[in-house]
Parts: sequence; C-alpha cells; structure tokens
Amino acid sequence: MINERVQAILDRAVDRHAVAGANVVASRDGVEILYAEAGWADIKAQKRIQRDTIFHIYSMTKPVTAAAVVKLAEEGELDLLEPVADFLPSFAEARVGGQPPARDVVVADLLTMTSGVPYPSETEAGRRVADVFASPLGTVEFANAIGRAGLDFSPGERFLYGAGADVAGAIVEVVTGRRLGDYLAEAFFQPLGMKDTGFCLPDGAASRLAEVYEQTPDGLRLTRQDNLAVTNAATARPAFESGGAGLLSTVDDYHKFAQMLLAGGTAGGHRLLSERSIHWLTQNQLEPHQAESFHREMPHLRGHGYGGFLRVMTSVGQSGQFGSRGEYGWDGWLGAYFVNDPATGLSLVFLTHRVDSGTLPLARQVKNAVVASLG
Repeated sequence: MINERVQAILDRAVDRHAVAGANVVASRDGVEILYAEAGWADIKAQKRIQRDTIFHIYSMTKPVTAAAVVKLAEEGELDLLEPVADFLPSFAEARVGGQPPARDVVVADLLTMTSGVPYPSETEAGRRVADVFASPLGTVEFANAIGRAGLDFSPGERFLYGAGADVAGAIVEVVTGRRLGDYLAEAFFQPLGMKDTGFCLPDGAASRLAEVYEQTPDGLRLTRQDNLAVTNAATARPAFESGGAGLLSTVDDYHKFAQMLLAGGTAGGHRLLSERSIHWLTQNQLEPHQAESFHREMPHLRGHGYGGFLRVMTSVGQSGQFGSRGEYGWDGWLGAYFVNDPATGLSLVFLTHRVDSGTLPLARQVKNAVVASLG
C-alpha cells in the first residue's frame, strides 16, 4: 500500500515538472519497507532514475563530517571545546568587524552553526568568504583562508548557517594527517559498503550521475553550474574536499549511513560510533537566544532545533508535518533529504536534483505518507 501511495506522489511530481526525477528508500527497525523511483536522470536522453543513480547530496555531506568529528572526539583525538585555532592557526587572528571576538571559536561552535563563520553573503566577512570559495585551494588552505576572512559575530552570539562544516572537515584532515575523503572512506564508507559515495565519481560511473535541473517559468531547464566550489561534473578528485557540500552518493549508500546512526552507531555487528556520540549529535543544542535566530533564518524549520549539523524536531504540532519529537535529519541544495525517527525506527532517504531545493514540499509529502502508514 505505501509503495503505491509514494509511487503516485513521485509520478505526479514528475508529471507536473516539479522535479525531473527522484527516488526514495525507507526502512523500519532496519527492515526495508519502501523503495520507489520516478522520472528522469537525463530528460533529453530519456535516461530514467534508477536505484544506483548517483546524486550530488550537497549539505547532506554535513552530518557525515559531524560523525567524523565526534568519532575523533570519542577516540580522544580532539576536544569539542578546543579552540579551532589549535588546528587552524588563522582562527587565532579571526576578527568581527575588525575587532577580536568576545571568545575563541571552538569546535562545537562549528557543528552547531554558532561560530559566526558565514557562507558567501553581502556582509563584510561574507564577501571575503565568497572570494575564498572562488579560489583554487586545498581543504586545509581553504579553512585557514576562511579564518582570515573573519566572522559575522562573536561565537555563540546567534545561529548562522555558514561554512563551519568545511572548517570542520579541515580539522579532520589536520588531526588525522589524511585527506578528508580518505578518512571518511576508512571510518564509514568502506565498513558500511558505501561504494558509490565520495568527493568524485567512482571509476566508470559517470553515466550514472543524474543531470541537474532548475525550475523556470517555462519548465525545468538543464544546468551544469558549479556551486560552493563543488564541480557539477565531479569526474576528478578535487583539491578542496568540502565537508559541507562535496559528497556524491546514492539513495542506498546514504541509507546505510542513516541506518547506522539510528542503530546507535552499529552496522553489520561492528561499532562505528558510540551511542554517546550519536546522542550528542542528535540533541537540540541551541540556547534560547540562538534558537530565535535559527527560526528567523530557517522559517521552514519551525518546530525544530539544531544539533550537530542536524535539524531536530522539538514540537510535532509546530512543525507542520507528521513525525516524532526527537527525530532528526538534514537536506541539501539540490533536494537531498533524510530523516531518522528513533521513536518509530523509521529511516528515510529521498534524492533528487533540482537547484535551490533544500527540503522540497515533495520530500515532506513523501515523508508524511510514509509516517502515516506506520500506525
């Protein structure tokens, strides 16, 4: 029943040109309860979305980077309250409007988006950060340049969705002495069997990458634009491995990562993360004054707080969707979306490729239908 219902939702969205194509997988208590796909990976070539279609997941990279940081914390390799400047020296000179911040940026500030590090914007620091994103730099060089670009405000003052995950990814490189992609592969992708996930396409997989479309008054239009220093083609390994936006994945690969989180850090009888690490990541960590700025910046996330690069539902009634208090997940620029609900054992991953999507109404429609079916 739920397969037919979700299939109809996806088919309608494709027929109405809301998306070119999409797929979704869901499980409950580790058992798959849904897979559905609809539409096109390439409209012109009439190539359909398939289960192994590869997507840019953009900001759904962030929870993976957060998992790497807390894994290093549980192993005693770093302290979440350690100054970022201990790893990236430029942050010792970070300024807010030319003045020193009220306190140091610490690692935990990055993961809760309360560090003051912006994305490219029209603020003074945001304009300098835009220049950094336009520069050909390696991951650690990039993060040090972000520190020199400055902060929008003193750490802890408020919430601001910014480039903190890219800085966190660089810290992983500094601590481990390895490239971010290599560490993520060893810590998560290889143990979980995520063979199609990385910062560039696997060998021979270019034909499985879905094309990207933007919505226009005349319908969906193909675009191959790059964004946030992430190349659309993704055929070569980049010098800058973006911990905030750089990963490509498939619906099944990311589902394996999401299921590991929901299972308390275990997969296939092996422990990848401690339960305490996941508990830290998936709690609302915003203080009241930070929550105010979070809700101003992200009005579509009413009824939610924010944890370690994850939204966390705090009020089902205010959220405007079906779910449970304590469910968590995130989304991406091209429409990637996932949710884990510890209360029901639900894990759901939805992927599509439409510019400026974030959480689409379509993703919420699919999620509501699945949650309603659980009983």
